[in-house]
Amino acid sequence: MCLHWLAGIHTNYLGQVERGEKNLTLETLEKIIEGLGVSFEEIFRFLDPMKRKDALGKIVGLLVDRPPEDREIVLEKNKVLD
Repeated sequence: MCLHWLAGIHTNYLGQVERGEKNLTLETLEKIIEGLGVSFEEIFRFLDPMKRKDALGKIVGLLVDRPPEDREIVLEKNKVLD
């Protein structure tokens, strides 16, 4: 299936977005994300890792290149903080 069909947007518009000729609205981005069957977080997760210099930025920096299993371990260990 084609993304434009899954997202419910016109093929020409999607092509313009892909070529950077049109800007997305949040509404259209949501349609594309739903068409892809992913979440907002999954779309933006690896675009530009956080450049924060605080503790959260340091934690993200340490975990971003770790395998998913390692991230799950860290998540489980931090549940005690809830």
